[in-house]
Amino acid sequence: MKTITLDTGVLVLLVVGATKPNLIHSHKTTRLYPSDSYTWLCEILAGYDEHIITLGILQEASEILSANGRFAYHTLQALDQIVDEDNVLSLTRFFEGRIGIDQVAREGCSLQVDVVDASALLLVSSGIPIITCNTRLYLEASRRCNGCIDFSKHVLDIALAG
Repeated sequence: MKTITLDTGVLVLLVVGATKPNLIHSHKTTRLYPSDSYTWLCEILAGYDEHIITLGILQEASEILSANGRFAYHTLQALDQIVDEDNVLSLTRFFEGRIGIDQVAREGCSLQVDVVDASALLLVSSGIPIITCNTRLYLEASRRCNGCIDFSKHVLDIALAG
């Protein structure tokens, strides 16, 4: 089974694009991405059988989406639908069970990253790659596991090729 972890920025882009692709240009977190980036993201995610997020990633995404003024209600509804297991774009599962708080704290301190990134890196260390918009997280993750994706670079490569 092919599995990937979605980082906060990728989850936010997925939710904003699922709400309405033209909102990508007006959302604070996604406005630098072309509206086609939602389609490109869906194409990448279709290549995986299982999509994982941590509860920390869900919390961060929820906070970002709820701070988006007039679109907050619609994007939070889309987040709820994406997290729903019956949805086509659904996230397969949450992953927290085998990650101890002591491990997250140690990882965060040693790398000087927040607990959300630390828990994602622990997943990566267990062999589950991540798709992220955070270059620093990508660089650390790609040292630990093959198959990690820097989505920001992916979008830039497509834009330069086209």
